[in-house]
This record gives sequence, structure tokens and C-alpha cells, in this order.
Amino acid sequence: FSSSYATAINDRGDVAGYSWSDGGLAAVLWRRDGTVVDVTATTGLYSVTDLDNNGRLVGAVVPDGMNLYPALSYRGRTTVLSDTSGTASAINDRGEITGYFFAGVGASFVWRAGRLTELPLLPDMPEASMMQAQGINNRGQVVGYGGYDGFVWESDTGTLSTLPGLTAAGPAAYDINDRGQIAGSAGTTPDNREPHAVLLTLKHH
Repeated sequence: FSSSYATAINDRGDVAGYSWSDGGLAAVLWRRDGTVVDVTATTGLYSVTDLDNNGRLVGAVVPDGMNLYPALSYRGRTTVLSDTSGTASAINDRGEITGYFFAGVGASFVWRAGRLTELPLLPDMPEASMMQAQGINNRGQVVGYGGYDGFVWESDTGTLSTLPGLTAAGPAAYDINDRGQIAGSAGTTPDNREPHAVLLTLKHH
């Protein structure tokens, strides 16, 4: 490989990411024992964005050579999660997956036990914007951003809420842990530009 970068790590020390070589881009798994697996060659995944402690990998496949579709790979079997173009962005230890679509005003989704549920759009979503789910914890809480807001989705209750402080230009919520702590970014100027890293904690935790 001529260059590479990592995107995720699990509690066992396995690392997922990407590598470039003369053959092009490939999704890669660096196992804790030092072995390197060409995930694209072994599973068909074009990209890997996250992995859990049981060996599940999520990301996207490109079956037509052009469009990405959200996918899960586990124990040698790759499952396409939707027939709408998009990508899977995160998985928790319960095997629940979140991600987002590229078509139209890109919506986000949660995939649980073989069933995909589309998240409702945030209010007043601007045209040509995307609602991108980025992280999911073991409580099934999903965080992400879209339009002018960061958001949290409660999978168990089906409620969507915007996150305080993550509004206007450049907001983002990237990940959430089981304690309800959210890593993200928020603007630091009166017009909410020049974003800095922030840590939010949900009040009910």
C-alpha cells in the first residue's frame, strides 16, 4: 500500500480504514495480531466506516461501479441494507446500524434486526442539504447533523431532538457514548462560524 488511514477501532484492537495502491482504493482491516486484510477483496465492501467487537463491518458497496449503497459484512456474508444510494456510518454492539442516504434531501436511517427505519427530517431542512447520522451507542441513541442543526434520535422511543449549541453554520455531532456524552463541533463567533470541538452531555444521563 502506498498510503492509508484509519477510520475506526474496536475494543479488541482491530482497526478499519482505507489504503491506496497501484490497484486503487481498498477497504482494509488491521487485526490486533498484526495481519492485514483487504476487506474489499474478501467482502466486496468499497468502504468501511465502523466495526464492532464481534467482527461486524459496516460501510458501503458499489455493485454497479458508480453508486454507493449501505452495507454490513459479517462472517463472510455481505448484506446490502437498502436499495437507496447511501452509506452506513456506525454500528453498536447490539448490531444496530445507522447511516444516511444520498438521494434528494438525504435522510438518515437505523437498521435493527433486519428492518430499516428512516429517521424523520429535521424541521426547515434547506434544499440540497443532507441529514447525516454519524454515531450510535448501545442504547440505540443516534447523533448526527443536517441543515443548521445537530440532532439526537432515540431509537427506542422514536423521538428526534435538536442539540443545543449545534446550530447555524458548520454544526456537527459525530459520536455518542453509552453515558450520553456527544462529541461534536460548534461555531464560536456571533454568526456561529469558526467551529471548535465541543462535548455535550444529555441531561437525562
